[in-house]
Amino acid sequence: MPKTENGHTEKYWLNVKVVSSFLLTNQEFLECKRGKHLARVVMDELGCEERMAMTYIAEARKEIKLLYTKNVDKKIRKALRDREDQIRSLKLQLADAKKPAEKARFFQLLQTAYKDRDEILGLYEKKEKTPGEANLNLNIDYSKLNSRQLQRLAAGEDIRAVLVDTDNGNPNDSTDKSQS
Repeated sequence: MPKTENGHTEKYWLNVKVVSSFLLTNQEFLECKRGKHLARVVMDELGCEERMAMTYIAEARKEIKLLYTKNVDKKIRKALRDREDQIRSLKLQLADAKKPAEKARFFQLLQTAYKDRDEILGLYEKKEKTPGEANLNLNIDYSKLNSRQLQRLAAGEDIRAVLVDTDNGNPNDSTDKSQS
């Protein structure tokens, strides 16, 4: 088979395109680190060896990365223009709204558009929870805490650290193990 200008055959690039489209339609494979499982799927689909499947996967990931990073500035400018156009349109609709419910709805949409624009500009930090971080929605009875724990909370220490701490600082507790 004749080679293309970059040294690979057209069949090679066709297989890379097949793997790329497979990765884009199955996002869990795109983000996973389990190369062996993905390689088996590619091997079954294309009828190739494991080493060639890994090569196709690596090349497909490079192409996908290039697809996402190509013309990023242009895409950001377009997104900003879209948000500004949306803001301008919502301002006009807000001014024309007669009923308070309509005004409230357009105002809320306007706030969302402003926030989207500011996120694109990078003015907000995205707060992502780590998988191990649990939501702490507790009703805490502060009357059960001792004065030391309350002082630690007043000093700004994390509530979880205060509640977990077994040293509650009770001065009446004189269980010194060295005296036994």
